[in-house]
Amino acid sequence: MKLAGMIGGLAAVLLLGGCSGGESAQVEEVIDAHVERIVSAPGVGSSSNPGDYIKAERASYEAIVSLGDKALPHLLQELRGEKGGSLAGWIMAKAGEDILKERSPVQAWGSGTEWVEQYDAARKQAEQ
Repeated sequence: MKLAGMIGGLAAVLLLGGCSGGESAQVEEVIDAHVERIVSAPGVGSSSNPGDYIKAERASYEAIVSLGDKALPHLLQELRGEKGGSLAGWIMAKAGEDILKERSPVQAWGSGTEWVEQYDAARKQAEQ
């Protein structure tokens, strides 16, 4: 039952209409600016806990999550690239998780790369 619900939710995300080119570029710029602000959070120092960075720049994190499903294409693209294994990637994966909530097919993950690999595998399975 739960798997069917997650696959249904994932299918709904996949079927979302894309943003217009201009809106998509704006969404990307907003995400990138807020992620940069979070990873550069003053006072966090060299904490190894990504949650500390989110706590320090909560408003920026919430701004990303508030974009909802229209943020997912850019988050996924970035996570599939070089940022997946970085602090920025972890923050983007967490934002993706918080956007999807119960629709997320991802179980346990430790990096943005792990998160997007599980997401992609679930998407592929849902398409079969």
